[in-house]
Amino acid sequence: QEDHQKERFDAIFVDVFDEKILHPPDFYSIDYLTHLRQNVLHPESGVIVCNLHSGGKRREARIQEAYKAYSMVFPKVFLFDSVDSRPNGGNTILVALPSASLSTEDMIKNAAQYQ
Repeated sequence: QEDHQKERFDAIFVDVFDEKILHPPDFYSIDYLTHLRQNVLHPESGVIVCNLHSGGKRREARIQEAYKAYSMVFPKVFLFDSVDSRPNGGNTILVALPSASLSTEDMIKNAAQYQ
């Protein structure tokens, strides 16, 4: 039991939507994000990848709310539009890192080795 409680994850993927295809606010609340950072995610090498639907004023507002919340808990937060996103719909990927020591260049270099 204790060993499991100490286990940390390198990656957490969040892909949750409500009936209106919006990202529920509970999944970017400060309490939820703080719990992930302090208890679940590896503190040095971890990454959270969150899929958000984009397009339209309500979805764009949720993306900005999520970005603001993640930025309050994590030192590095990035938003990437998917290659097939359009003004009326698509996906935005939010990436959050718990360590400011991993540079954007390092992140891209690490990802490139898997292509």
